[in-house]
Amino acid sequence: MQTRRALPVYQQDGPLGIFKDSQADELFRSKGVVKFTAFSAEEAADLRVEAAALMAVAAKDIATSVDLTSVFAEPEEKRKAHEWVMARIADRCLAQLNDYKVAQAGISRKPAGADQLQAHVAWTLMRDTKTIGVTAWVALEDVDITNGAMRFSEGSHGLAWPAWGPSLDLMVLPHLPCLEPTMTTYTVKAGEGFLFDSYLPHGSTASSVERDRLGIRIQMIPQEAEGVVHSQSKTDPDLIDIYPSDAAHLANLSFEQLKGNDFVVEPIESYPRSKLHITQEGFLQAVENAEAIRSGARDFASFMIAPAVTPDNGQQRSPSPTPLLRLRAYAGRIKRGIRRRAGMADPGATL
Repeated sequence: MQTRRALPVYQQDGPLGIFKDSQADELFRSKGVVKFTAFSAEEAADLRVEAAALMAVAAKDIATSVDLTSVFAEPEEKRKAHEWVMARIADRCLAQLNDYKVAQAGISRKPAGADQLQAHVAWTLMRDTKTIGVTAWVALEDVDITNGAMRFSEGSHGLAWPAWGPSLDLMVLPHLPCLEPTMTTYTVKAGEGFLFDSYLPHGSTASSVERDRLGIRIQMIPQEAEGVVHSQSKTDPDLIDIYPSDAAHLANLSFEQLKGNDFVVEPIESYPRSKLHITQEGFLQAVENAEAIRSGARDFASFMIAPAVTPDNGQQRSPSPTPLLRLRAYAGRIKRGIRRRAGMADPGATL
């Protein structure tokens, strides 16, 4: 009986073995993003014409259309777009990796005149947030800062943030914009693109041009991994439901079903929504220690705090700070006291 390959996961010694090229593998390990060429400029130009024809019937009120979500009103149009990406583009991206498969695929559109897309992350498509997913983004035209250049928070990938997906808004998303000043902006030619860790915060610049910027976005997971979608439970707000994420299933969902969180099929299983919270300071500390978290030397949860406790009188108490935060607050009070005694202005005062 043949032994199955172990899933590529964080906290693993030795080479990750995700890319067929060892240099790309090492770059991915350190930065979380690798630039590559998928098509010639001529091939990309032809693909853009085909993609534009498919997108002509897509919803126009969506800032960025990706994957198989909220792009087309009718399942038939979703299937056409998915089948086109799979037939024309997916193999060029999968060829860079060792034993990966497509979990979701679609056309990415940056509308003419669209605002900057702030730092965000993709939902996990696997049960375990430590399993390494790779997202491919390929430009179908030249892309620079005038029409939605891609931006990445290099090195902050693979933090294994708990309860990914629906809990993201409550836990991490509000803090992602603070990464903007340190993000790296890339320009690419038509046919070039990126292979980046699916947990790497990324965004794009605003568009000041008069036509949509089109690209391709494919989320890939290890062959051995089970593709799933994590979604807020319809029956219990304290639970997250897990659904199968196979592309055929998602492509058959209508816009109304997706919008209403109605995945039609029954969930595979459920798990409790995380009760932990993180401050912006804790989030930035975690990002600074991303490599230690990926290696297993640190735990992301150690940068978080417990939820507020509601006493019997119904008033909510603030979460208890971590020892480190208490120490920093104490040090701050000492510094302010020294400044006051010396007649210096308090830097924390608001004018």
